[in-house]
Amino acid sequence: MLAYNKQSNPLVTDEWQRIQALQELAILDTEPEERFDRLTQLAARVFNVPYSLVSLVDEHRLWFKSRYQIEALELCRERTSFCSEALKEEQLLVVEDTQAHELFSASPLVTGFPHVRFYAGAILRTASGYPLGTLCIMDTSPRSLTESERVILLDMAQMVESELRLTDRISQERAQAGLRANRDSLLYCLNYQGMIHTLTYALQRPREPDTSSVAYLLSLEVHDWNLLNLRYNDSIEESLILQVHERLQSVFAADRASIGRVEPERLAVLFTVEDQSALATVLDELERVLSRPFVVGQQEIEFVQRVIHFPLRTGLDESRKLLQMLHYLDTRQSYPLTGLQILDASVWLDRVHHLRSIRSRLPNAIRNNELSLHFQPKLEISPHRLAGMEALLRWDDPALGRVSPLEILEVAGRTGLCRELDMWVIRNVIRQLAQWQQAGIDLVPVAINIMPELLSHPPFTDFLCRELQLAGLDGRWIELEILEHAIVNDFEAVFANIQVLAEFGVRFAIDDFGTGYSALSYLPHLPVDVLKIDRSFVHSMLDNEKAAALIGAIVSVGRHAGLSIVAEGVETYGQYVALKELGCHAVQGYLFAHPAPAETAVQWLRGRLLPTPASLARAARSE
Repeated sequence: MLAYNKQSNPLVTDEWQRIQALQELAILDTEPEERFDRLTQLAARVFNVPYSLVSLVDEHRLWFKSRYQIEALELCRERTSFCSEALKEEQLLVVEDTQAHELFSASPLVTGFPHVRFYAGAILRTASGYPLGTLCIMDTSPRSLTESERVILLDMAQMVESELRLTDRISQERAQAGLRANRDSLLYCLNYQGMIHTLTYALQRPREPDTSSVAYLLSLEVHDWNLLNLRYNDSIEESLILQVHERLQSVFAADRASIGRVEPERLAVLFTVEDQSALATVLDELERVLSRPFVVGQQEIEFVQRVIHFPLRTGLDESRKLLQMLHYLDTRQSYPLTGLQILDASVWLDRVHHLRSIRSRLPNAIRNNELSLHFQPKLEISPHRLAGMEALLRWDDPALGRVSPLEILEVAGRTGLCRELDMWVIRNVIRQLAQWQQAGIDLVPVAINIMPELLSHPPFTDFLCRELQLAGLDGRWIELEILEHAIVNDFEAVFANIQVLAEFGVRFAIDDFGTGYSALSYLPHLPVDVLKIDRSFVHSMLDNEKAAALIGAIVSVGRHAGLSIVAEGVETYGQYVALKELGCHAVQGYLFAHPAPAETAVQWLRGRLLPTPASLARAARSE
């Protein structure tokens, strides 16, 4: 039951002055202090309750200066929140059974975590009498307070008031030092850290079973932020972000949304809607207010805005990951040239989650040797025989299933694992070749794609030579495939390592030749053995005369330079015949064999399972 003084409180009607009095204390958003924490802990022990708070009622939120057994730093201020209602009382609000009270029975704090069944809040006031908040205690079972217990709670509230009213210089300096720890200094909304705290609470709070509302995270970015100064003037960003923030505030109800500035040019909004129709209404209104002209001074500012939104419950368990996701999603879509772009990112979430799962599991997969190698043959055209193989990375994860090599490389590139991944491949190719050699099997060179960063890394040569020596393997059985831009971008470092490894017998191939930077001027100076024609030329050569001409030119250049020419991505018999006529030395592609594990590769080495020119011709005629 509800038990409190029915006398009205005239001061609470002057809300603006009450808020001003609260803000003048300079205590909002300061760091926790032991002098307050001791009092909430004492209150919890004295009254034998699980929760205790020093709660200050701001304009749109309840902010907790001290909290006992409550994780949240603040909550949205609801019209029927306990502490807001307590401000209407003279001294004390006691709710003996929240479920039996019409005002509080539907409160999220009652129906969900922390499942409040009992509440008692003693009013905290300024010296002028303005109510600031409460010292409150909460229990998960109904109960009542005796008269002496009420007096004790009021006495403890006076102790909190005494701490709030301290005006000595040290206290003021301490408050100022911690002021706005979770607030943006310009907009006075949440900053990055404040948004982290808010998202953490939202993720940890269990979803209510009887509600259909859905939480969304929205990001609004002002594109080309750093270029706005050059285009307009030095103060344009602050004026612009202030206007954007004000328009967001006009769209989102303060009691159902938290707005934060998580980057200088990016605002994030955590908000809830009842259904898809309500979401559509919010987005329509957002588009309307953001599409209006932005004017700073007398000048209309033209800039690009991007809004990304997705449902909060996305399977991510860390708030920092959610904010990082906003930046990642921005990279998945090109920006418009002008105006406003609103994107529903929910369609990307499955892939984002998948990539994050790869990111979390890939380091252990490398360390625990959970990756594997497949091989694809390269066939010399004349005479027709196995000329080499290419080693290709594969990963069958028990939780993720077959992981695409492109996804592995994407994640490795983003997480700094490329070097470790390349070294794993090289080490295991060498071990496999050594096993075949020990079994008396004739070897062919095995090609390995490596990242440019590894080839220019000085210790790489020592690593590769040491692995070859430990395995007792000649360097000529390893062929390193490098991209053109690796040579052009860092020629001196690449050249030094290539020279050392070439003396050790290692072969080199330029992969995807003709698709990137031109390495022609560097060819005379490098001990390169092979040029690989990119599959994009091969795929279009029968329908595109220019592609066929380019292949012919590459073959001519390579032959005159004494290099072997390999065409990859050969999938049809027509392509094979055309490449043969153009003078290509070797071919590789699905026409001859798909990538296969070592058990199949050893059969190729023994002269089995590979197609002959006659079998290729028969298969083409039968199609």
